[in-house]
Amino acid sequence: MEYQLDNGCLRLLVSSCGAQMQAIEKDGAQYLWDGNEEYWPERAPLLFPFVGRFTEGKYRLDGQEYEMDIHGFARKLPFQVTEQTKEKISLELRDSQETYASYPYHFVLQVSYTLQKNKIGIEYQVRNLSDKTMYFGIGGHPGFRVPLENGLDFEDYYLEFAKECRPERVGHTKACFLSGVNEEFPLEDGRILRMSHDLFDDDAIV
Repeated sequence: MEYQLDNGCLRLLVSSCGAQMQAIEKDGAQYLWDGNEEYWPERAPLLFPFVGRFTEGKYRLDGQEYEMDIHGFARKLPFQVTEQTKEKISLELRDSQETYASYPYHFVLQVSYTLQKNKIGIEYQVRNLSDKTMYFGIGGHPGFRVPLENGLDFEDYYLEFAKECRPERVGHTKACFLSGVNEEFPLEDGRILRMSHDLFDDDAIV
């Protein structure tokens, strides 16, 4: 099921499946990737309880082996809406027998989307209902349409960070596993990463 938020500036569609954003529209322009299955069927999956992939899709915890698909299971499961207004929606996922089989914890995961003029505020809350330390990773994976306007190319766009920084790139092998060797990833003026297709010759930049 899909839910719509609209504040007169932004229009946002959110699906109950994975609490995933389906569309971001401003001034008639569609900013979010359309899920074309020929390239990438997702749009903006929520990654939980793990970001990335395990070797052979398995991990060990307290001496027991569990299987976990890439980026975890939250992106494939139905969420329940707990709050909705014209400008905000909150959805939650609770553990089940299905999740417990691959992730032996009791938990509540909540994601909220709030329209703030021309911005989208996204908040994640994870509550551990187990009586032991709960290990998890969480993250967003939005895909954006580029170029957005006729006459522009992918290379005309750039990513600008709010503050000057010196990020370190996490090293990985060609099979997308951690290599253990990280290196500085320089930005233009400490803030700008210009788009080019060869940026992704070695898969993702983390």
